[in-house]
Amino acid sequence: MPLWLATAGLAGADCASLGFIGGKLTCGPDCRPDTSRCLGSACGNGHADPGEDCDASDLADATCVSLGLGAGTLACASDCTFNTVGCTP
Repeated sequence: MPLWLATAGLAGADCASLGFIGGKLTCGPDCRPDTSRCLGSACGNGHADPGEDCDASDLADATCVSLGLGAGTLACASDCTFNTVGCTP
């Protein structure tokens, strides 16, 4: 998280805007957002949220080439991380 987010009173951010389902976002003692009271991940909603590489078919404009993995087809795993098995050097 950018430090300005915490120093600006979280700058309007909340758990949902950071990729969680809900909960209470607070400012931690280090002036960074504390997500310990946020609930669940938004992984699986079809939109690559902050903290996710991808979500379903939303690859956040990434490709095998942009990741430096050669050609091929990039996919998204069920845990919202890139599945690079289809990339070829």
